[in-house]
Amino acid sequence: MNEVDIYSKGEVARYLTCLADQGQVQPCKKLIVKHGHAEAYYPECIEKLASRLPANNVATDPTAYAGPGSYDWPKCPSDCPRFEQVDDLFQSVIREIRIPKPKLKNPPNSKELSPPEKVTLAWLWKHVPARFWASAIGILFAAFMLGIQASRLSLIKEMFGLGS
Repeated sequence: MNEVDIYSKGEVARYLTCLADQGQVQPCKKLIVKHGHAEAYYPECIEKLASRLPANNVATDPTAYAGPGSYDWPKCPSDCPRFEQVDDLFQSVIREIRIPKPKLKNPPNSKELSPPEKVTLAWLWKHVPARFWASAIGILFAAFMLGIQASRLSLIKEMFGLGS
């Protein structure tokens, strides 16, 4: 039995067709392959009606750091109440449903901010967010207060020759 590369959606879909030939899964529209943990592809029934059988043809990582710690193949019930036949299981599983993004009627104007020839305080005041100014003022105030407190230490007084 060849090992299945679970990092390839095509290989997982191809193996599902083998499982369908063996009778383990049915060629059903509800069978999908999802991209998931550790960048691997996982087959599943969207109706959650399929049981799971441990895969012995997939490389796993017991630590689950470099890949999945375990991997299962679906087993469809033979009398599934939600079964919907598909002609080509591979194409049904491999396809991706893409929902187009709605287009905006009036796209917003995007003006790129180009740097001025000279950065002035006026330009900074206009283009720098207020929270940055508040942070800068807070840092300056904290440094000033730290300087005042440090000037009371005898070591600092001796270093700078400050009188007692």
